[in-house]
Amino acid sequence: MLTLPGELRAAPGPPGPPGRTVSGVCHGTLGELYQGPLRAAPDPDIAVVSFPVDRHSWVYFTQSTRDNRSTRDTQSTRSTRSTRDTPGTPGTRESHAPGPPPLGEKSATAARLFLEHFGLTLPPGHWTTHSDLRVGVGMASSTADIVATLRCLFRLFHLPYDTDVAGRQRVPG
Repeated sequence: MLTLPGELRAAPGPPGPPGRTVSGVCHGTLGELYQGPLRAAPDPDIAVVSFPVDRHSWVYFTQSTRDNRSTRDTQSTRSTRSTRDTPGTPGTRESHAPGPPPLGEKSATAARLFLEHFGLTLPPGHWTTHSDLRVGVGMASSTADIVATLRCLFRLFHLPYDTDVAGRQRVPG
């Protein structure tokens, strides 16, 4: 969605009823087939051609069903380590105790930047993630995790998916 200067943009809606689960998903890739100049020129455009694979990262956010946060609930967007963070190991992460959600460091940073950009606060709830993508082997697992997290947040707050906003969530590393 392109937004021109002065153009109205949809305002975020309320996150929805407690107990509601929203999700985001993104496929991985099989490395780059080509990376380099798009055409010969003094200041060439750079092209990256990837091959999508039928393996995905999913991110889920379930809002708390109680006014008080349970031990599984968190508003934090800090990271935690688990088997999913072990190179070459796909898997599932879910928060079961107080503390950080199961988002990886880069996804947690993207979520924090998203919330800051829109001036939003994450409602009480918990994150669950799952990925078929192996870590550290060129399948774009971190990118897929980040995009799935952002798609989940766009849905949580009833915002139209905006690739310009998603592209501005520069995550170091």
